[in-house]
Amino acid sequence: MVRWIDGEHPEVVTPEMPAGPRRGDLAAGLAEVVHVLGLAQVPGEAASDRGLRWYRGEPLATMDVVARQNIERCRALGDFAFGLDAAGRLRDEAMRLPGAKDRPAPWWYHGGLAAENLLVRDGGLAAVLDFGGLSAGDPAVDLAVAWEVLDPPAREIFRSQL
Repeated sequence: MVRWIDGEHPEVVTPEMPAGPRRGDLAAGLAEVVHVLGLAQVPGEAASDRGLRWYRGEPLATMDVVARQNIERCRALGDFAFGLDAAGRLRDEAMRLPGAKDRPAPWWYHGGLAAENLLVRDGGLAAVLDFGGLSAGDPAVDLAVAWEVLDPPAREIFRSQL
């Protein structure tokens, strides 16, 4: 049985939008979700199950070859006002960062924290939907939601609570 949860998807923020004081409530709720997922122990069987590490959460270096191939594929698309040389340089810098090749201890992560998988009510987080991407790995993937639904002051709340 599936029950109805009242709420609506949060608004996707743009740089032009003014800061919204209610987004701080959403930030606090999202931080709590990420924090609680990180507290749940990942059993050894789950940590070694490739089926739970398939989606996201791998070390940055794991996708380096594919990322570089995709940059080159984009060159074949013609000029679409994206700095592919800059993207390549940024990738080079990222690969030199400490930990880029390290596999962190696995944490549970949602894998799809995004506006379409969130419900808000009265400005606060009411529900997180669609745990189909739940995986064990690097939980940094769940931080991307901050740039989609949180304005700069709310992102700071999210960051400080994590």
